[in-house]
Amino acid sequence: MKGEETMPHTGADKTEAVYPGFWNTLATGFLIGIGSIAPGVSGGAIAVVFNLYDPITDAVAHFYRDFKNKMKFLVPLCLGAGASILLFSQVIAYFFGHYNVATRCLFVGLMAGTLPSVFHTARRQGFRWWYLLLMLAATAGTIWLSFAHLFVYTGGEEGLTFPILLICGAVQGFGTIVPGVSSSFLLMGAGLYDTVLDIIRTVDIPRLIPFAIGFGTFVLLFAKIIQWLYRKAYGLVSFLVAGLLLGSVFPVIPPLRADLPSAMAVLLGAVGCLLSWYLLRLKTHAQDAQGLPIESRGG
Repeated sequence: MKGEETMPHTGADKTEAVYPGFWNTLATGFLIGIGSIAPGVSGGAIAVVFNLYDPITDAVAHFYRDFKNKMKFLVPLCLGAGASILLFSQVIAYFFGHYNVATRCLFVGLMAGTLPSVFHTARRQGFRWWYLLLMLAATAGTIWLSFAHLFVYTGGEEGLTFPILLICGAVQGFGTIVPGVSSSFLLMGAGLYDTVLDIIRTVDIPRLIPFAIGFGTFVLLFAKIIQWLYRKAYGLVSFLVAGLLLGSVFPVIPPLRADLPSAMAVLLGAVGCLLSWYLLRLKTHAQDAQGLPIESRGG
């Protein structure tokens, strides 16, 4: 097909993947960037929706193979993602600043709506009762860590050290390469999302550099490992990720009152929940009809 390049087979995929053309990749990268920065949305899940998760992880994990073609794929992808992150960070900052409770409820709803799809996908290669125990343990552990404030940052922008920014970048990378995980939700639970968002929004280069180093290092080092884990222990890894995802929702739920603004915020969250559930349900049905392999579906 004109405008598409065949990706060389690496032994990781059962089917030959395809690289879209420049403009398609740029547009998809733009959407993945939005998913990476918006709480309740996963950049990895958006890559799955467009059937680009395997090509992306393969291109990153094996970038040294057929380097030229993979760079022709990754460069527009990164350009699109970077542009959307810079633009959308302004929008999110505005709504968090002016409509904090409603915005939080919306993102909580968007995240909650993805959970049925995450559980459905996690069971595709079989279910073991201890998967559920591991998921509940991961959920409880995430909630405990958040409310015990063991990993909650309270130092403000002045206390952001190089290692902390490296960790923030690594968390962002984790959510990018693991489908269904919202790294923004994890950063919110740690009390770092607003600070990171402000660094991106204001293009604070001295602080963006360690953030980018943490992001790039994590993605390069762990893309191949996570790809391998999903192929060898899909159900186990998926239920652990589901537990992490479920636990990260609770610390983000805003305090609500018995008044009209809170009621409207809850209604907005319900709409977000139904919307994300419906869209992912359509995606799952379409993939079932096409008979796509499990590892191409993600959360």
